[in-house]
Amino acid sequence: MKLYVQGHEVAVFDGAARTIARSEPVILAKSHEGGIDASLRKRGYRRYQWSGDHFEAEADSGYVVYYMTPDRARQMSV
Repeated sequence: MKLYVQGHEVAVFDGAARTIARSEPVILAKSHEGGIDASLRKRGYRRYQWSGDHFEAEADSGYVVYYMTPDRARQMSV
């Protein structure tokens, strides 16, 4: 799920709460945004950064960051 909604990310997460809980999509969102981070963390998500050939947990060094649940991250690493 790629988001570019110019400051309305938290509203999108709230509106998609059931879908997010059910499907646990990988979410690509703007980096270094406290509201995005807080909203997704309360839903069980963590930050990941793509680093060459793998996702690095709790990294946030680019313009965008991948958010995913730990279970989804394990699936992506296989």
